[in-house]
Amino acid sequence: MGAAELPARSRDTTAIAADQEAGYQLRERFTRHFGVWREAEAGRAVAFDVVFAKDRLLPAPGEAPLTCTRRYQPTHTIGHFRYLECSQLTDTGAPAGDLTPWDEVYFPFALSLHEADHLPTVPITRLEQEAPWIEERYTCDAHGIIAVEMQNQTCLYTRRYHLRGSAPRDP
Repeated sequence: MGAAELPARSRDTTAIAADQEAGYQLRERFTRHFGVWREAEAGRAVAFDVVFAKDRLLPAPGEAPLTCTRRYQPTHTIGHFRYLECSQLTDTGAPAGDLTPWDEVYFPFALSLHEADHLPTVPITRLEQEAPWIEERYTCDAHGIIAVEMQNQTCLYTRRYHLRGSAPRDP
């Protein structure tokens, strides 16, 4: 649809966005909450950890990406991260409304698993040695592309993942 075919309001917005010298700056926002499921209550429950909240401004082109960092000592040999976006949160912080699953990521916390292939098929057990320090560093650029860098800070082992949502599937 060309600019001449857009409703007047859309043409005005398009013209403002295209005119770099107009003095206006349009900024994109997160339209949904993005987060990850985490164990809670010593593994007896799961909780949704919002990484980037709905309505948060994305960085403008050329600005530094948004960042969010989590640091902890895990209790298991492998981290299984299930990412999700949702349109709403309940009063208790659980995802609600329109839900879209994103990627699942497996990260080896145990040193012995750093070279292991096919982590989803490896049994997840409790760590027998002292737990390493893990850092997750999430970034989101001006285009809304989210990545996570996971690092075992105890032995300086790092993996980086570009995350993406999955399209809704037909029943």
